[in-house]
Amino acid sequence: MDTRSIILYGSQVKGTSTESSDIDIAVIVDDIPGDYLDSVALLWRLSRKINTDIEPVLLTAADSDSGFLHTVRETGIAV
Repeated sequence: MDTRSIILYGSQVKGTSTESSDIDIAVIVDDIPGDYLDSVALLWRLSRKINTDIEPVLLTAADSDSGFLHTVRETGIAV
């Protein structure tokens, strides 16, 4: 699973975060080999080792027509 981009989005980028806000991260990959849910579970386990506030979302390049992905790309910051 090759990572195409990682984008920080949401309240952390908008400047509206509070102490209880999570850290929204979109991980965009070319494709997901195997089971999607297994890949999401792995992403969550890895993110929890870094910071328990990270809320990752796994998307593929095929999701490019998604309104959500469009919003993330338009309002987020690539990291």
